Amino acid sequence: MGLVGADGRWEHYDGDLRLIDAVGAVLARSPASAADQRVLAEAVEPWTYLKFPYYRPLGPEAGSYRVGPLARLNVVHAHRHGAG
Repeated sequence: MGLVGADGRWEHYDGDLRLIDAVGAVLARSPASAADQRVLAEAVEPWTYLKFPYYRPLGPEAGSYRVGPLARLNVVHAHRHGAG
């Protein structure tokens, strides 16, 4: 999961939230502000205070997702080089 601009490029601040599956198929794309309880949910376990976020349509087992530098690179079609 990561932010993607309208042109499919890596985005840092604006853009759409995109989720892809293990083979790169887009599962969801929506404005980041719309990533609400219809799209994302959290599971809880009795042995920890942590919450486990997941993509709601797939459920807690299959819908867990990654965020971070590698995840953000995986969701884009093109990368920006340089400033601007």
